[in-house]
Amino acid sequence: MSLILGIDEAGRGCVIGPMIMCGFFIKDKHLEQLINLNVKDSKQLSVKKREQLYNELFPLAKKIIVKEITSATIDKFNLNTLEKHITSEIINTLKSDTVYIDVPVRGKFIPKYVEEIRKTLKFKPDIIGANKADVIYPVVSAASIIAKVERDKKIKELHEIYGDFGSGYSSDEKTISFFQNYYQEYNSLPDCVRKKWKTTQRLCLEQGTLFPV
Repeated sequence: MSLILGIDEAGRGCVIGPMIMCGFFIKDKHLEQLINLNVKDSKQLSVKKREQLYNELFPLAKKIIVKEITSATIDKFNLNTLEKHITSEIINTLKSDTVYIDVPVRGKFIPKYVEEIRKTLKFKPDIIGANKADVIYPVVSAASIIAKVERDKKIKELHEIYGDFGSGYSSDEKTISFFQNYYQEYNSLPDCVRKKWKTTQRLCLEQGTLFPV
């Protein structure tokens, strides 16, 4: 029996809200069942389909780990460094034979990214890092779906506190409108905003000032 781990995130590029990372750990004998669920990259699925698959994925997994990285934490550290650190934590905890990772770097930088993770591990699994791994490998698709559903839950919690600011991505007009209105009213930003994000700084400048970080 072989143990397989897929790792992915949701919310990496947003300006409001956390990034969620997920490790989906499965026995190889359940891999065919996972494939039969027709899992895909979470961005290719409707909210309803993601939530349906979310509930179907848990019984197949040997274990699932979900990690939340808050906006405040992201403001303190390099995001790639954070992602590598948490990826390493998940791998060390689950001790799989093979790990598939959706990596945030491209081309010639992928082997270096994987090697930096490998150096922090307490054992030596096979590690496959790839762009769009959530499209290529079903275990990463599963991690992507769970991470996205968990992030959606966090966003709903933030909506209850701050009102509906949309998805939290700068491509979302509702998010930008919320940001501008909040800043005009309070001359500050809520804790859920990534204050060192270039998008945040640009939006603050558009309001006539640079937010102190």
